[in-house]
Amino acid sequence: MNVKTQSSTVKIIAAVCVAVIFSVLISSWWHSLPQPLFNSPYSSILLDRNNQLLEARIASDEQWRFPPSETLPSSYIKAVLLFEDKRFYTHSGVDFLALGRATLQNIKAKEVVSGASTLSMQVIRLASDNQSRTLSTKLIETLQALRLEFSYDKQEILNLYASHAPFGGNVVGISAASWRYFGRAPESLSWAESALLAVLPNRPNYLRPGKNQQKLKQKRDRLLTRLQQAGEFDQLQLTLALSEPLPDKILAFPKRAPHLLETLISRNFNQAVIKTSLNSNLQAQVQSVTNNYAQRLLNSQITHLAAVVLDNKSGLPVAYIGNSGFSHNPHSGKGIDLLHRARSTGSILKPLLYATMLQQGEITPLQLVEDTPTKFKGYQPENYDLKFRGVVPAKQALAQSLNIPAVNMLKQYGIKPFYDFLETRGMSTLHRNADDYGLPLILGGAEGTLWEMTHLYMQLARAAQSLPAQAISRLPTIAIEEPSILDTSHLGAGAAWLTLNALLEVGRPGSESRWRQFSNSRKVAWKTGTSYGFRDGWAIGTTAEYTIGVWTGNAEGGGVPGLTGTQAAAPLLFELFNLLPKTHWFSKPEYDLRQVRVCKNDGFLATPYCDSKVIDLPLVSSYSKISPYHMRIHTDAKQHYRVSSACEPVHKLSSLNWFTLPPHVAFYYQKQHSEYRPMPKWRQDCLNFMSAQSPISFIYPHKGTQIYLPTTMDGSRTKMVSELAHQYSASQVYWYLDQEYLGTTQQIHQMEIGPGLGKHELLVVDEAGNQQVLGFEVLSQ
Repeated sequence: MNVKTQSSTVKIIAAVCVAVIFSVLISSWWHSLPQPLFNSPYSSILLDRNNQLLEARIASDEQWRFPPSETLPSSYIKAVLLFEDKRFYTHSGVDFLALGRATLQNIKAKEVVSGASTLSMQVIRLASDNQSRTLSTKLIETLQALRLEFSYDKQEILNLYASHAPFGGNVVGISAASWRYFGRAPESLSWAESALLAVLPNRPNYLRPGKNQQKLKQKRDRLLTRLQQAGEFDQLQLTLALSEPLPDKILAFPKRAPHLLETLISRNFNQAVIKTSLNSNLQAQVQSVTNNYAQRLLNSQITHLAAVVLDNKSGLPVAYIGNSGFSHNPHSGKGIDLLHRARSTGSILKPLLYATMLQQGEITPLQLVEDTPTKFKGYQPENYDLKFRGVVPAKQALAQSLNIPAVNMLKQYGIKPFYDFLETRGMSTLHRNADDYGLPLILGGAEGTLWEMTHLYMQLARAAQSLPAQAISRLPTIAIEEPSILDTSHLGAGAAWLTLNALLEVGRPGSESRWRQFSNSRKVAWKTGTSYGFRDGWAIGTTAEYTIGVWTGNAEGGGVPGLTGTQAAAPLLFELFNLLPKTHWFSKPEYDLRQVRVCKNDGFLATPYCDSKVIDLPLVSSYSKISPYHMRIHTDAKQHYRVSSACEPVHKLSSLNWFTLPPHVAFYYQKQHSEYRPMPKWRQDCLNFMSAQSPISFIYPHKGTQIYLPTTMDGSRTKMVSELAHQYSASQVYWYLDQEYLGTTQQIHQMEIGPGLGKHELLVVDEAGNQQVLGFEVLSQ
């Protein structure tokens, strides 16, 4: 190989080596940026629907570092660029003019007196968390800043700087600083505040609220003067800006919805920025009202409450109170989000049973429902006032929250169908099967959450307006996608509207009881609930626009005398409604209603034997029950006695239409209805004729029997068992001792009774009106 060839080979090898080295250097430079650029943990922040801050949690490294902002206020951008990097939009990461100036100044001073770091270079320094200011460090920052400009546009670089710059103490980023020092979002900053935040990262230790901050004020004021000279605002605005004081204290971040944020974090809602549907202004008002109300509840030994306000149109919450105050102390119970804690529902489910029975054609609003002493396999429900009304219209039973009629209605409708209805509507806390709950399901035998119960009432409001039934969201944040729609066949507008009108009649507490006297009063369909043992007080109400739910009680489950829905929860419900804009009542859904004629007295379909009226029923209702309580009877000419053609000439009979109830029902009904007229007695000659044909006869005791009932060891007297025979054993027989109702028998007609000493009268009546009566006496020895 000649010299010329060797020389060419060497050049080629050298060129290749240079190319390789250059490629390696370029590759190293290209991959020199940290991945990800920032690996710092962020605070969790909760925003309202207008991006107002509701709540924040400190980052895991104990820094208040909000996630990067998408936008920055123009006043801050102009201030920070003028102060830090006035040629930001024209350089490529390094300002060589500034670099030259700084070099000359530092050489003359023989020390570092001026820097030339661009915002891009400062982003690199913040990302690497490198505090060193050596020449080699500067060189690396310069190269990485050039690289940064290839991957990020200018706005992104500005946002990165503003979001990661130090602002004193453990405050990082403009968003956290704006709330920490001024108590508002960055977009609301004044020129003076923007200028302060522009200069602060240069000397974050200068900010010492409440102490001498003259140096910091001088830096701010110099920047404000430069901004005015640059034509950003006039002299008057400069004067006003210069007069603004520096922050004199560090402010706490808003604490508007602590339980909501904790709930979302606990459910692994892994987003640093959580946007909700809440309205921050309304949330603040609701929080203030509930906090004041909670203090009043303490006088009654009630320590906790929860409340939620739902927007019926969107189906989303606009206010959310998980508890009365917040504390991490586990013994206080204040850290629990009680909106999602399952509690005994009390009577809260009654309107849903009423609505679905209307829809399915099981009842009419005026249909009489039995309200007499009743036992169901050992279970004996009681009304709140321990009284019995005999029978009561279904809508009145709902408005007065009567327990016995509700149990009778559930027995008629069926436990399993109602259980299935609740599940399909979104009640997720039914962890046992329907038979395990039994009839107490309607009186608080099941547990539900305030979140779900309020949504169930909202579904009534939406159904009445023909809005789709939305599935209940498990995460109470703003909807990212359309909520899933439930099967609407179970509840139409007609049934919902009729139910809400029944709930409009529920008596209100305190001064609200006179609401009908004022034309500007708000119509609210609402219901209370009280659990067994006074452990839970519920109140849920709805208008066309909003649904509000309130729960009161003690988180640990202890009962308190007087802890009822009416006394503890209802007053707060109406205080919260008074915070809302004026609302409207539901329009009548004529398209989903049909008219039927019913008997005025009992609400069943009219017969020729009753006075009738026209009422509305759901369009799909297949109601077909004819009145069983109206009949035609025959009396003598003076209408004093009941007779028949067997004992009175036909031409002397007088025919009358009569409203009559079964004896055990009439016994209680006539105590509250003085207008009720029992059916006339049979005339004696007719009664004698009928007695010979009576299908009832006593087996024990006999007429005039004298009985000795011994006493037991504890001094109580033993009981006796009376028995009768009925020609038709399947007939129902109603038993009365001294005019007090004992109970009903069928098939086997035996009744245990405990009479005291002395004479007694035992009366039995069957469902056809046949009766027998006998007297007996209990002796002392």
